[in-house]
Amino acid sequence: MHTEFQTSNICHAKRVINELVHQNVRYFCIAPGYRSSPLVQAVAQHPLAKTHVHFDERGLGFHALGYAKATQTPVCIIVTSGTAVGNLMPAVMEAKEASVPLIILSADRPFHLQNCGASQTTNQINLFGNFAKECIELHVPSSKNDQNAVDSIVANAVYTACKSPSGPIQINCPFDAPLYEKSKKSSDKHAAIPKITYIKPEEYIDESQISEMVEEMIRIEKGIIIIGSGTSNLTSNEVIKLSEKLNWPIFADVCSKIRHINHKNIITSYDLIFSNKALCKELYFEAALHIGGNFVSKSLLQSIETSDLKLYTHLSNNSKRVDPTHKVTHKIECTPNIFIEKLHPKLPQRESRSWLNNWIDQGTKVSCQLEVFFKKQENLSESSLFYSLSKTLSDSCVYFIGNSRPIRDADALLFAKGSNIDIFANRGLSGIDGNIATSLGIAEGLEKPVVSILGDMTALHDMNSFAMLKGTNQPMLTIVINNGGSGIFSFLPIGQNSHLQEELVDNYFFTSHTIHLEHAAKMFDISYQKMEPSGSIEQVLLSFYENPISTIVEVFVEKGASLKLQRKLQKELGSPKLKAALSLFS
Repeated sequence: MHTEFQTSNICHAKRVINELVHQNVRYFCIAPGYRSSPLVQAVAQHPLAKTHVHFDERGLGFHALGYAKATQTPVCIIVTSGTAVGNLMPAVMEAKEASVPLIILSADRPFHLQNCGASQTTNQINLFGNFAKECIELHVPSSKNDQNAVDSIVANAVYTACKSPSGPIQINCPFDAPLYEKSKKSSDKHAAIPKITYIKPEEYIDESQISEMVEEMIRIEKGIIIIGSGTSNLTSNEVIKLSEKLNWPIFADVCSKIRHINHKNIITSYDLIFSNKALCKELYFEAALHIGGNFVSKSLLQSIETSDLKLYTHLSNNSKRVDPTHKVTHKIECTPNIFIEKLHPKLPQRESRSWLNNWIDQGTKVSCQLEVFFKKQENLSESSLFYSLSKTLSDSCVYFIGNSRPIRDADALLFAKGSNIDIFANRGLSGIDGNIATSLGIAEGLEKPVVSILGDMTALHDMNSFAMLKGTNQPMLTIVINNGGSGIFSFLPIGQNSHLQEELVDNYFFTSHTIHLEHAAKMFDISYQKMEPSGSIEQVLLSFYENPISTIVEVFVEKGASLKLQRKLQKELGSPKLKAALSLFS
């Protein structure tokens, strides 16, 4: 009987893994565990499977997320039963909101061990709730199982995970004891299982609807083109040609490659302009063409909310709703390149350029003011760090920006000029968890060194993921901005309250600390460098480009100094009010 179960478990696991590989799942992220050992053995013996092993499931999940995001391919995560599955929740939540395909194989106890106090056993079915596109439970393996059903189920699971909008799928895999086959090498040959192929046809585009859209666009001079996240396949030339036809400015999110094209119609400083009432009072728009997913800029979002829009078209390749202001008038589910190609010939050349020229002039003015402003700053700050990065980014690396303050600073002040620059962030749910692990997953997926720029709380939250560096082929430069706590709260209303609130804010929001990462670097055997206020972040980057060795660079900035600097910057840009400065980062 034991031999039958042993054989069934391994054969069943191999069937699952074989079909995943047939469906082009080649990267397997594994957290050690006993109940999942049949699956792990099957992966280890498959010649086409590439593996990454890490002891912390939470970090492992984000590593898988980063790899899938970078390669745009589905990734499989294998964990044992119990809390190991629950530790994947943050990565699954991010994957759902960011439309990233993950296949979670959660090992489980069989039915007769459920609800009876068995160790490491809980109800894992639908554990991820609506964050998973689907939860599938396989039967406990036995010699009587129809294994062809497993092929079909697993193939359909991969298709569902990859179908737009992509997302995570859970396959719960119960196994009964004994679990592990002791033979060192499997004698089974990989069966010639027919590969199941799903073809997703492109939706037919109604020409009459395009004509209606053209008529509306022609009538509106004051329009904008927004490029959100998830637009890596968007052709920049087509977007620029559309902008030149409509004479509408382009506002591209910091994580969009189009932002980094050197073209006058791309207004990189739009976030600063919208944050400053004195600058944007003549620049309210009446129409928006929003391509792709969400964007970082809150000031742009607030402008959409307060504008009287006649037309707001959201164009993306999936049905996901991206409309927090409830202003979208047209939702088009189509490959953006195809729609733009069909739209462009139907648009007449708009003669008036006054609207677009106003934006170009204002953007140029702000760029000049920023150059003058930051030349006068003697000490390194969060803001000057990201402004300085604009001049030193290289396509030899990939970049990851942490959530909270860093991504807001980057969106406002990082204006790279290089079409091949890749900048990533976890903006699905914008959490500070798993950012280090995601960085490493992206680096491995793109096979490039990574520069990861994080706040101190973000780094501390995921510090154990530094252990992944030992199993990763790509080096990581981790720049940690240490302001002694959650400095972002100084920009929010709670941070502006009277001194009676100081203890509450400091203990429960700022999470003030005196932790330095030098000892952590020693613990994980990573090179460490302390950045003095007068130091050069450009030199740090150039050194890493020349000799990419994994290093933690800790940049110490004075608590509260960033708020003072932003007040000063906004004043010089034209606004005397603190409110505009606060809206930049709130």
